[in-house]
Amino acid sequence: MKKLSSPLKLALIFLLFGIIWVLATDFILNASTNNQTIIERFQNYKGILFIVLSALLIYFVSRKLYSNIEKARAQQEEALQRYNVLGMATNDAVWDLNFKTGECFTNRTLQEIFGYAAHELTDNNIWWQNNLHPDDKDRVIGKLNGKLKD
Repeated sequence: MKKLSSPLKLALIFLLFGIIWVLATDFILNASTNNQTIIERFQNYKGILFIVLSALLIYFVSRKLYSNIEKARAQQEEALQRYNVLGMATNDAVWDLNFKTGECFTNRTLQEIFGYAAHELTDNNIWWQNNLHPDDKDRVIGKLNGKLKD
């Protein structure tokens, strides 16, 4: 089952809350009195109360979602720091491809070994493909593309 995005979750919660609010409060108001003047006066209060309760609902739900985003950002930052420390502590050339975005990253050691400046590796994926051995290039790229489609 596909996971719903945070904005969609928030919108669905608000929609559900709004529908329940309108139906329930109209039922209670109509069941409690037949006086049209009282019903009209309480409709205004009901609308104001809906706005206040909706704002509180959105605040608490979005606070939770924001907390999750901040936690994920902190974990990502920590992983990036470990990656950078590893790159500085080893003489290994590191080439990293993000399969989802297609972005590639290299460490300074790789740049130094092959004699490139950082600005020369603006598209690391193309650089990597161009530096595969000609006998291996089609096979390696074909296998990689096949795995990405799975």
